[in-house]
Amino acid sequence: MQRLISYFDAEWNRRDKQGRIRVTFDDRSFEDLCPLSQEEMALIFGLLRADKPMYYDAATEMLSTVPNPVGKKPVGKKPG
Repeated sequence: MQRLISYFDAEWNRRDKQGRIRVTFDDRSFEDLCPLSQEEMALIFGLLRADKPMYYDAATEMLSTVPNPVGKKPVGKKPG
């Protein structure tokens, strides 16, 4: 079941070179996404910062956005 992410926080352990991202839902329950490699951490952190709304499904470990139209232009950019 996909659940809407309300907010998140992140930690990076320099000694172990592993990360953790905690996603928190509307009901204040949470899921810890860990351990994460540096590449996974950067990718997931970037998605959570840039895309809204974001959803997480613990059963499939899938992080997703809502469907976006193909070919949508970024807001505020002039065609090129």
